[in-house]
Amino acid sequence: MQDGKEVESKQIVVNDPLVYQGLRFYQSSYWLDNHTVDSLQIAWVAKDGKETPLQLQMNQPVALDSNATVALVDYIPDAFVRDGQVFKKSDDIENLAFGLEVKDRATAEVTKVWLLPAQGAVLGGEKLNYQFKNPTGAQDIALAAVTGLEVSHEPGQWLVWAGVLLMSAGLGVAFYMVHMRLWVVAIPDAKGKLVLWIGGQANKNRDRFEQKFNDVVEGIRSEVESASAVSRPARKEQPELTLAGVK
Repeated sequence: MQDGKEVESKQIVVNDPLVYQGLRFYQSSYWLDNHTVDSLQIAWVAKDGKETPLQLQMNQPVALDSNATVALVDYIPDAFVRDGQVFKKSDDIENLAFGLEVKDRATAEVTKVWLLPAQGAVLGGEKLNYQFKNPTGAQDIALAAVTGLEVSHEPGQWLVWAGVLLMSAGLGVAFYMVHMRLWVVAIPDAKGKLVLWIGGQANKNRDRFEQKFNDVVEGIRSEVESASAVSRPARKEQPELTLAGVK
């Protein structure tokens, strides 16, 4: 709502948030509330023995006949009975108790009735013209479903994504690109022969670097031998060139 008008509406589910002007409304949690009953399915029996199913929701009166209404007004997840009264023992679902209020339309008299499914008992309402039956199973008791919503606003999220992309690119360079260095120097040895020293270094992946280094050395060797073969007839006095590799 904005300025009293609805600007956007959406059913929010997991991984499908509502996004509006940079605000993200998303479902963060979901559970069943042990303290609230959404609906209760029971049955009531009239004097003539006719049994009628009854769907009750919290604090919503339902007509039994033209003379009375019944409403679900209390719910205790773990109850105990003392001196004909029902009390709460804990918040755990152990011994359920449902409190009903039957109202006589003519006299406005209200009668409290307690249903205790675990004990198979019904307390109160002995003077009524009706009898109530406990729910027969868990399928007749619908606990209230609760969802947790969170709202987030991240105006700098594009800067964060840019940083993530740059970091990913940096990791790719660091892990998949190898920095290699080669040194080549020609020096005469003790016999006067010219020796070409070739050295190299790599920061990672030494096996791949060794292969690359050997290819470079072999390439230089081929070039030197080719050049020596061409110039040998004219320059017989030139000292012989040999290669020495260092990694």
